[in-house]
Amino acid sequence: MAGLLIGHGLTYLAQGAAGPMHSALLHREADRKTRATVLSLNSMVSGGAYSIGLLPPTVFAGATSAANATVVAGAFSILGAACYLPALRQERRQAAAAAS
Repeated sequence: MAGLLIGHGLTYLAQGAAGPMHSALLHREADRKTRATVLSLNSMVSGGAYSIGLLPPTVFAGATSAANATVVAGAFSILGAACYLPALRQERRQAAAAAS
């Protein structure tokens, strides 16, 4: 039980840390004319994705255990973090170009 609570806490910590980074990326990439639309679409898509994303871990937890479902959901979240790598590379290229 303690491991499950620790895993749950670490998941919230990681998701909380990703929120400001994601928001900064959206604000930086959207121009003034489309920013409201981009932020609204982000909110709608993420809400639907969270709702759909809860279904497989719930079924998996019922078939195995809550701890196993938490580990699988955490691994899936790490894969999602890899989607930010292109933005990180672009930011580093821009910083290097501005420095030279």
